[in-house]
Amino acid sequence: MLAADKLELTSLIKKSATDLKGKELELSKSNFEAVGTQAAVLAGFAVCMIVKIDFPDDVNPLSSSLYYFFAVVNLVGNIACVASVACVNIMGTSLGLRGPDGSMLQAADGMHKQRERIFWAFTTALVGCALATLVLAWLKMQPVTAALCTAVVLYGVASGVKVTLHVQNLFQYKETESGKVDDVLSSETVGPEFFVRQLGVDSDTLIQLLAKIRRRRQVLLLVALARRDGLNSMVVRRQAAGTPEVIFRTSSVLLAGGQ
Repeated sequence: MLAADKLELTSLIKKSATDLKGKELELSKSNFEAVGTQAAVLAGFAVCMIVKIDFPDDVNPLSSSLYYFFAVVNLVGNIACVASVACVNIMGTSLGLRGPDGSMLQAADGMHKQRERIFWAFTTALVGCALATLVLAWLKMQPVTAALCTAVVLYGVASGVKVTLHVQNLFQYKETESGKVDDVLSSETVGPEFFVRQLGVDSDTLIQLLAKIRRRRQVLLLVALARRDGLNSMVVRRQAAGTPEVIFRTSSVLLAGGQ
């Protein structure tokens, strides 16, 4: 009985920790999907920038080459972002749900570590898009119009950088301060001895608490069955066959009081 209680307690702790890691995995997956969707849209714009834009023959070759370079940087950055998101989401979720014991922890931590690489690829694509727009403005527009467009683009880039830094500082936290369940999922800390130390009680007290919880569950089950089928039904008798007499009497008293 005591061994079964300890095993049940250990399994409950592991299940709760695994569920928490599953929520972290779903959070990373949804964030990556949002970034990947935006990158896919911008990749389509980058293809149009390369294919649809034509320049006259008298355009400076260095300027047109610079434009195509930034357009390709935009395209490659977005493609790299989309590919990374697809690989991380597919392989990470597959490992977490279909992998061996402890794979949920490995999958969630691995997806968390890949976020900087994905965000940097997306940032590179945005920078390439902005620079290509600047060069295109000076190649296709009059000087006054190009200067105005340049000011607008630079203001937009500066505002984006400022907002990004502000949001990063607002939601920044240290990894050492984050909630982790790595130690909970390890074999050493999910044992009953570690849990007893965390509760600050001795093992005898914990065993008594577990016994009370088990008896209460049995009483509630018998009461529910008796209310449904009657106290003298065969179902209740079979359920009460392996329970102590005090539990059966307690359930009878509760049932009589409820009626």
